[in-house]
Amino acid sequence: MTKNIYKGRIVNLNLETVTLPNGAMVELEVIHHPGAAAVVPLKDARTVILIRQYRHAVGGYIYEIPAGKLHPGEDPRECALRELEEEIGYKAGELQHVTSAYTTPGFTDEVRGAGDCGVPSGANHRDDPGRGHQGRENDRGLAVRLLTAPGREHRGGGVT
Repeated sequence: MTKNIYKGRIVNLNLETVTLPNGAMVELEVIHHPGAAAVVPLKDARTVILIRQYRHAVGGYIYEIPAGKLHPGEDPRECALRELEEEIGYKAGELQHVTSAYTTPGFTDEVRGAGDCGVPSGANHRDDPGRGHQGRENDRGLAVRLLTAPGREHRGGGVT
């Protein structure tokens, strides 16, 4: 039996009565999510471009790779390319699927596909100051950072 508790813009929360493989009957809270795609943008062999973004659910800013929710009927590859351009202003030179995984299978069915890509510099970069490129934050709290191995952060003009 399934009872919908909440239907939102992004997720639906159900209370589901299920029989487990061991025969026990339990009620589980399950979040249904349309899925997402993420991309690891590689500036070069040692540098990953990350986004510093405010996330209320975790109480502050975190670094993350470009990612986003799938639109209805959207191919995960197209979603990854869209998010790459929307969030950091780059178009992928090449995009390769790496994996797909359940994000938190204990309570949600969200699957996130992940790929990596090279991001050519120069002509393919849309330098829009409103987007938060190279350390400037936009109105969504996004700021782009370059993380260069072995973990030193690059902020546009030098390594800090």
